[in-house]
Amino acid sequence: MIREPMILRTIKMHDATYIEDRLLKDADVAELYCELHNTLACQYASMERFEDAEKIHKELLAIKDKFGNRLEKNDSLKAVTLNNLGYIQTKMGKHEEAVEYYQQCLDLHKSVHGKMHVLVADTMNNLAQTYFQQGQCNEAISMFEEAIEIYEEVYFGVLPPDVGGTVLNLAMCKIRTPGLDIKTVEPLYQKALDIRVNAVGRDHPTVSQTLTSFGSFLMRLEEYDRSMKMFTEALAISEAANGLENQETLKILENIALVYLIEKKLEEAHPYYKKAGDILHKQGRMDMSLPSLNKCMVDYYLNSGRHADAIDALLRIVGTHFATDRDYAALDFLIGELPVDQKPKIPEEHTVVAAIKQFPNSVMLLGRVMEAHCQTGDGEAMRDVLIAGNFDGSQFNQSYAQFMQNGKGEGGQHIIIAAAEKFPQDGIILENAAKCHAMHQRYPEAIALIKKAIDVNPDDLGVLELGGRLMAMGGELQDAQEITKKALEKATEQDQEELVTKLKNNLQLIENSIAEQNNS
Repeated sequence: MIREPMILRTIKMHDATYIEDRLLKDADVAELYCELHNTLACQYASMERFEDAEKIHKELLAIKDKFGNRLEKNDSLKAVTLNNLGYIQTKMGKHEEAVEYYQQCLDLHKSVHGKMHVLVADTMNNLAQTYFQQGQCNEAISMFEEAIEIYEEVYFGVLPPDVGGTVLNLAMCKIRTPGLDIKTVEPLYQKALDIRVNAVGRDHPTVSQTLTSFGSFLMRLEEYDRSMKMFTEALAISEAANGLENQETLKILENIALVYLIEKKLEEAHPYYKKAGDILHKQGRMDMSLPSLNKCMVDYYLNSGRHADAIDALLRIVGTHFATDRDYAALDFLIGELPVDQKPKIPEEHTVVAAIKQFPNSVMLLGRVMEAHCQTGDGEAMRDVLIAGNFDGSQFNQSYAQFMQNGKGEGGQHIIIAAAEKFPQDGIILENAAKCHAMHQRYPEAIALIKKAIDVNPDDLGVLELGGRLMAMGGELQDAQEITKKALEKATEQDQEELVTKLKNNLQLIENSIAEQNNS
């Protein structure tokens, strides 16, 4: 970041010295211009400012095309620019364009150096990786194999460690070849390991990386003992060379935990899993952790009653790209079981109230959110959650009932009123909404809803009895009398003596009110 302004100052000095006309005519001026701007473009690429880098490299390519052989080693310089453009296209996900640039680069290197040259092999390696990223494994395999042949020829068998990486890439390509027995790929992993050990010694980080790749391959073969030996050696090398908090070291720790997990040795997996997780969480890099490992370890902790370990793991998991609604709900439940002075403080964005915005249809989260909003009485927030998740009428009713049970009727009314609008054919919701309005002495609204409830369930004696009472309280005495008589007739037919007595009393009160109204 500090270097860019220095390069720009140098370029400005160069541009001030040489007018544009000389740049287009003087090969020496053009060569210096290309060198300076190439440095700037590479700096932009390292800063992931790929579009800026691409623009400069394309300009340099045009200049080199213009001058042709007047620039010293122009074809080699053009090849470098083409290679850089290929790299930039790859980083921007434009793989087809990258292949075109790499192919042009390869053709130039071959024309200048012949086939048996390290730059030809390097370009083949880049081209093969691009094919691999596109899923063109056959093309990638052919290109990797040819590059390795050239490396072995030009280095006389004493191969540098980077060639081990090429061999590993070839192995990964072959593993993805349909119908191939992957056991036949093992010699490539051994070859990559031998190359790197011979080049840099056994205790080098590149050897650790190769052992890790080899161990992961052996896991696919279900050779877990050999895989564990690879990972254990890789861990010792990486921790000594890179430190415990290094990304490669943490990856190996999780791989060891994963092997133990597969072997159902979860107690042995625990310390490796926890060590890696604690460091990744501290570094803010938990998204790099293995999702399957986290899920299985949390299941283990929950099923074995190790709630403290479950809370510890879930506190790390929530907020990651692989966190599920189960994770947020389980964490909320477990923390809710703790004494007040032991409850950990969690960020607002990791609460169930925030999580349900990410998982709006989660019934699991809904129950936890319902409990949270019941405690505060925030019925409007609960209503918005139910609507956003498109939950059914039973969930609206359940939420309203829980608010009422917790003495939060004021907040609960927002839920049941919204439910009545959303489910106009749900008799239970209409009845509850009518009661809610009546409780707040909003009788016209209560009567309108109870009439709808009667239309939905015309033979429901409870609804009819309630309708009569609400109409009477709202002053609609004639309608109240008619509905109550209807209910009384049905209750009598069904020999519901207690309800018959109640309805007779209600009817008497209504008729008394009508008489008083007529006499006034």
